[in-house]
Amino acid sequence: GINAEYMGKWFIDRADLIFVMFDPSKLDAGNELRQLVKQLKGQESKLRMVLNKADQCQPQELMGKKKKKKKKKYSAL
Repeated sequence: GINAEYMGKWFIDRADLIFVMFDPSKLDAGNELRQLVKQLKGQESKLRMVLNKADQCQPQELMGKKKKKKKKKYSAL
């Protein structure tokens, strides 16, 4: 079979620009993403990151901040 790691590196080395697309609802840093980041090391000048569907998220979600839940306040009677 074809070695995916070898092929990925082959394309990375020959590309003029590399676009990596992310879906903000699926930002799971799995093994494939970690391997890709390793392969892209030293190629940062070619790299362009695209956050697809970013308009469907709140700014806090894009920055990794979760919305704070409002605590209910109870007063003594």
